[in-house]
Amino acid sequence: MEKIYTKKDIVRKWARKCNITGEGMNEGWCWGDGDFYTKYEKDTIEEIRYRDTSLDLDLDYTKMSDDELLDLYFVNNIFYWTEWDDDEDIMYAEMSDGNVIKLSQIESEPTYFNFNK
Repeated sequence: MEKIYTKKDIVRKWARKCNITGEGMNEGWCWGDGDFYTKYEKDTIEEIRYRDTSLDLDLDYTKMSDDELLDLYFVNNIFYWTEWDDDEDIMYAEMSDGNVIKLSQIESEPTYFNFNK
């Protein structure tokens, strides 16, 4: 059975959720138009080097420095670094059990069923 979360379970609110770690984030790399997010530079570099195929430039990414990779992706509009600090940017909540879920998945009040009727 899927766990039902309520507002009482919220530990912290976050603007976005990292696609690599699953952690909440208020700053980091936004890929494309928000199709993918990375919180940590090390994960961003690893994603570029070994998994991402956004650029087909026939380059050996394993021989490029981390800064060269970040610059290459930034200049080619694959991603950008950003910070979310407005209340309207908040879309996720970290729950008391450590899960990070969309705010829309949180029940406003628990639902109780009376099976004796």
